[in-house]
Amino acid sequence: MSGVGVGLRIVVDLVAGVAAGVGIGWGLDNWLETKPWFLLLFTILGFCAGLLNVYRTARQLEDKKSQADATSGPGGDTDKGGA
Repeated sequence: MSGVGVGLRIVVDLVAGVAAGVGIGWGLDNWLETKPWFLLLFTILGFCAGLLNVYRTARQLEDKKSQADATSGPGGDTDKGGA
């Protein structure tokens, strides 16, 4: 996965979490007429969910990197481009 792809995934995770929280909070506030309490609560929960998704993504990338390092052997990549 390229650096741009990872960055885009992180941004989408954060924005999607907050957007889902805002949507749920706004809907509950309109339905139950409790403005702005559910909007605030679910915005915070959505942000936390987005951060959790970013953390999971970082862990997956770290695991893939450590697996790739383990399969390349103890010396790492032996082809350094030199003679």
